[in-house]
Amino acid sequence: MTTPTPLHVPAIKNSIDRVIHALEGRVSQGLAPASLLLAYYDWLVHLSNSPGKIGELIENALTKGANFLMWSAHSAFDKDSQSYIEPLSGDRRFQSNEWKAWPFNVLFQSFLMVEQWWHYATTGIQGMSSHHQDVAGFSARQVLDIFSPSNFLLTNPEVLKTTWEHQGGNLAGGIENFLADLQDTISGKDHRRISEFKAGKNLAITPGKVVYQNRLIELI
Repeated sequence: MTTPTPLHVPAIKNSIDRVIHALEGRVSQGLAPASLLLAYYDWLVHLSNSPGKIGELIENALTKGANFLMWSAHSAFDKDSQSYIEPLSGDRRFQSNEWKAWPFNVLFQSFLMVEQWWHYATTGIQGMSSHHQDVAGFSARQVLDIFSPSNFLLTNPEVLKTTWEHQGGNLAGGIENFLADLQDTISGKDHRRISEFKAGKNLAITPGKVVYQNRLIELI
């Protein structure tokens, strides 16, 4: 008597886990939820046990907040006023001259001030591990970057200028591209138009090889 072939059952559990982990990765920018929880727990425990640091944070917020209000009032009448906070060297979001005009200069300067304060709040805390400080600081910046004034139409002077010059044509084109991509996604087609890519122009053809590999990435 032959032994019946066992029925192959797909590993639905693993598939569900992969989907959930992928969604979590998009929200946490690739950081493990457990690592985030541990980092912020470490931050909260040691910060709450450091009244001196808390006092410095309060003093920093009050002092810089008062000075910023004075700068904001002055910048409304002086177009050539110096920036209250200079962006980091790698931050190119606010380099155009449109950001120097009021009230957009106040918007992006207030954003940079909050970003700077959170960096100060997540660093230099006694007893907290350096790794957890890096994780807490990095994740705080990622969350704050979501609310950057450069990400929204009404608070981005560059986009507003382009919209005015094109009489809204740029927004209409963006909506058209979004609907086309959505249609291709629903129909199962590749959302990239192959005809738009030309080898050597906007499509790289340089040979490469994998120089590092782990369970998450392949570095080419």
